[in-house]
Amino acid sequence: MRRLILTLASAAALTGAPVTQAVLEVPEPSGEPAVPVVRSTDDNASLEQQRERFLKAEKALSKLDLEAYESLSKGLEDYPLQPYLELKHLSKRLFVATPAEIDAMMAEYGDIPLAHTLRRQWLIHLGRSGQWSTLRQVHDGTSGGDRLRCLSLRAHLKDGRHSLVMDQVPELWKSGYSLPRACNPLLDYWREHGGLTQELAWTRFHLAVTNGDPGLARYLRRYLDQDDRPLSRLLLDVHSNPERLRKARDFNRNDKRVGQIVAYGMRRLVNQDPERAAEIWPFYRGRFPYEPGAVAAIEKRLALLLATRFHPEAATWLAQALSHGEDEALREWQVRVALRDRNWPKVLERIGAMGRELREKPRWQYWQARALDQMDRPAEAQALYETLSDRRTFYGFMAADELGKPYSLNHQGVTMNSEAIERVQATPGVRRALELYRLDRLDAARAEWRQAMEKLEKRDVLVASRIAQGWGWHEQGVHGAIATSAWDHLGMRFPLAHRQSFHGAARDYNLDVNWVYALARQESAFQPDAQSHRGAFGLLQLLPATARETAQQAGLSFKGITTLLDPEANIRLGSAHLSSLLERFDNNRILATAAYNAGEYRVSQWIDEDSRDLASDIWVETMPYHETRQYVRNVMAYTVIYGYRRGEPPGHLLTERELACMCLDDVQ
Repeated sequence: MRRLILTLASAAALTGAPVTQAVLEVPEPSGEPAVPVVRSTDDNASLEQQRERFLKAEKALSKLDLEAYESLSKGLEDYPLQPYLELKHLSKRLFVATPAEIDAMMAEYGDIPLAHTLRRQWLIHLGRSGQWSTLRQVHDGTSGGDRLRCLSLRAHLKDGRHSLVMDQVPELWKSGYSLPRACNPLLDYWREHGGLTQELAWTRFHLAVTNGDPGLARYLRRYLDQDDRPLSRLLLDVHSNPERLRKARDFNRNDKRVGQIVAYGMRRLVNQDPERAAEIWPFYRGRFPYEPGAVAAIEKRLALLLATRFHPEAATWLAQALSHGEDEALREWQVRVALRDRNWPKVLERIGAMGRELREKPRWQYWQARALDQMDRPAEAQALYETLSDRRTFYGFMAADELGKPYSLNHQGVTMNSEAIERVQATPGVRRALELYRLDRLDAARAEWRQAMEKLEKRDVLVASRIAQGWGWHEQGVHGAIATSAWDHLGMRFPLAHRQSFHGAARDYNLDVNWVYALARQESAFQPDAQSHRGAFGLLQLLPATARETAQQAGLSFKGITTLLDPEANIRLGSAHLSSLLERFDNNRILATAAYNAGEYRVSQWIDEDSRDLASDIWVETMPYHETRQYVRNVMAYTVIYGYRRGEPPGHLLTERELACMCLDDVQ
C-alpha cells in the first residue's frame, strides 16, 4: 500500500471541515490501478456529525418544527448539502413565493437540479391557481413541457396575445399522444378561432395511430370531415390488421393519404410477417407517390428481416435495398448471408464491396482473414490476424488465439496529481453528488453528477470519475472512462466491485467469476438500482418473474423488487440463473450468455439443424438480434479482461468445444 500525503486543503475541499492530515490511499492489487480515497483523522468524524445533523434538520422541517430546524441548521454552513436544506425550506412556502424570491433562489442555487424542479413546480402552480399576470411575466410560453407551455400560453391569452397563441398551438397540436388537461381551454380557443385545418386534423390522427395510440386516434376522428372518415377507418383497420393490404380494392383511391396508409401498413406487416410482406410489396411498390424515403425504408427493413431468417431470397432483397444508396447494415448482412452458407469466396467479395471505413473495422478484417484461411491463402490470413491481435476486442482475442500469441491488454493506470484532485474535489457539484451518494439518494446524486460533469473539462471529468469510484460509486468510474475515451484505463472500465459477493456466488454455483463479473459489467455497468425498459432490475438485470422462479429452484429468498435492488441478493440470484442456463446449454458459455440476454426459448430456436455444425464465431456473427450479437462478443471479451484484472494466468477466449461448433448433446 503506497501512501501519498496531500495538502490539507484537498481534504477540506471534499468534506468542508477542518482537517489535521489527509492521506490518499492507493491500493494496487494484481495490477489494479490506483483508486483515490481521501481519508483523515478528524474530517470523517466531523462530516459524519454534519450528516447526522442534516438528517435531523430535514426531519424537523418535514414536521414544520421550524424552531428545531433553525437550531439544527446552524453549523451546517460548510456542509455540502446545506443548499438542499435551504431549498426544501423554500419548498414549504413555494406556492406563496414571489418572483423576486424565485429569482434569488435561481441566482443562488441555479447549479442545483432541485432548484430547477422547484421553479417548474412554482410556474405550474401559477397557472393552476389562475395567477395569469405573474405567470406571463416570468414565462414566454415557448419552452418547457406541454403542461407548462399550455398554462403559459393561456396566461398570455388573458393579456390579449391572440397571435402568439395561434402561432404556437399548431406545434403543440402535432402530437401523437394525449395532451395534458391544462391544454384543453387553449385548444378550444384555437379551434373556435379557425386554427384547426383538415390537414392538421389528419396529421394528428395519423400520428396517434402510428405512435400506437388507437384510442386517441378514435377520439380525434371527430375533427375529420365526413369525406375523410372512411380513410381514417381504413388506417385504423390496417393498424390492427396489416393483412388488410391483401384486399387491393380497398386501396384504389387517388389520394396521397392512401399511400401513407399503405406505407404504414407495409411497415407493420414487414415486422409481423416479412415473408408475406415480400409477396405483397411488389404490387404496391410503384402504385402511389410515396413520401420521400418511404420505399427505401420499407425495402431496407424487409431485406434485413429476411436476411436474419436466411430466407432463400434474402440476397436478392438486400441488393434491391442497396439500390437506394449505400447502407452499412445492408452490406454487413450480405456478408452474414454468405457466412451462413460458408461461401468463402462470396464472403470476400461482399466484404470487398464495403466502403473502406467499414471494411477496415476489426470485425470485417477478422472475417477477411477467416475467409482467406479457408481458401488456402494462409500468408494473407496471418497478416490480417497479426494486425488484429493487438486489439483488446473479441476479434482481437480470437486472432491472438489463432496465432498462439498472448493477448494485448494495453492497460494504463490513471495518474493524478494533488492539484487536480483538490480542484475537482472543491467543485460544489461534485461534493454534493458524493454526499448524496453516501446518503444512498442515488437519483439526486446522479442528477448532481451529470450537471457537474457538464461543466468540467475533459481531464477533470476523468479525475472526478476516479474519485467517485474510490468512494465505491463504480458506475461513475465506468461512465467517466467512456465519456473521456479513456479506453485503456481498465481499472475504471472494469471495476472489481462487490468482490466477496461475486466470488461467493461463483464458487457456490461452480461458475467462472470472471464471466459473472463480465455479465454484470455488460448488464448494468455496476449500477445497483439499474432498471431496464423491459423491467429488469439490479446489477445482473433480472426480471422479477425470472428471479422468482430461480429463487424457488435454488432455495433462495425472494421478496420482490427490493431483493433485486440488493447487490448481494441480485448477484446470488443472477449466478443461480446463469448456472441453470449453463447446464441447459451443455456448458457452452456462448449459448448461455446469449440466452441470458435474449431468452432460452429464442436461443433454442436459433440452434436448428442447419446451425448445429456451424463454428461458434459464425453462429455468433449470424445471430438475428444485433443486441445479442454485441452482447455475447462483449461478455466473452470482458471475461478475458476480468481474468487479467484479477491477476490470473492468461487462458483462451473460448474453449476448444466452444470454438468447434454449436453441436450440443441435448438442448430441450
